[in-house]
Amino acid sequence: MSLTVDKALRILELLGNGELRLVDLSAKLGEHKSTVQRLLTTLQARGFVRQDEDSKRYSLGLKVLQLASATLADMDLREAAREPMQHLGDLTKETIHLSVFDEPHVVYIDKIESTFPIRMYSRVGARAESYCTGVGKALIAFLSDYEFERYLQRVSFTRFTPNTITNAKELRQEIARIRAQGYALDLQEHEEGVRCAAAPIFGLDGRVAGSISIAAPAFRKSEDDIRGLAPAVMAAARQISDNLGNNKEERRKEAT
Repeated sequence: MSLTVDKALRILELLGNGELRLVDLSAKLGEHKSTVQRLLTTLQARGFVRQDEDSKRYSLGLKVLQLASATLADMDLREAAREPMQHLGDLTKETIHLSVFDEPHVVYIDKIESTFPIRMYSRVGARAESYCTGVGKALIAFLSDYEFERYLQRVSFTRFTPNTITNAKELRQEIARIRAQGYALDLQEHEEGVRCAAAPIFGLDGRVAGSISIAAPAFRKSEDDIRGLAPAVMAAARQISDNLGNNKEERRKEAT
């Protein structure tokens, strides 16, 4: 364990109980004031700690709030998605994924297992490329133009299968199709033998908040089969968006 990181985290924990002076932090940590000051200076530069100019007391910074808000948003999304995901799983018997965007990747934050004996392998918390997964494409298709262009600057295309999109021109064409139809498909683009249909989820502010997908082995679901499941996954995404308080009219504008 890194002692320096441990000390910095202990400072954050102590400040979580209220403002403290340097001398108080030094006493509670059992460390010399110069050591604590160096740690505070770094934490302050990164936005995790702030100091009141008058009282000279330290408190938690806005960066902590930003990280907490992101975590709470994911928790709210999971709660809002629970029943629609379960309904979609009961309807299709296939694997259901819930994902969020962590530029430039997509992260799986929840999952309903297939009831079939042969199932999809996936793990909550795992990251995947956005340009070649259904959940990823459903997310990046509904980013703002600025955010999408920034994504293109950060992404490195890798060919995983013969069907993988490998350049920005192909991805732009794919994104245009997704925006027009309101859903995304993964036709063995990230992993051979896997197909999925995905749709975007919109939050209270009208921005894309996540995505939901149905994933199935290719031997069990043909391209036509998986495309035929798009209305069901779109309906689930709309229900989750409603649960998040998204305005339906705003969502329609985002999807056109």
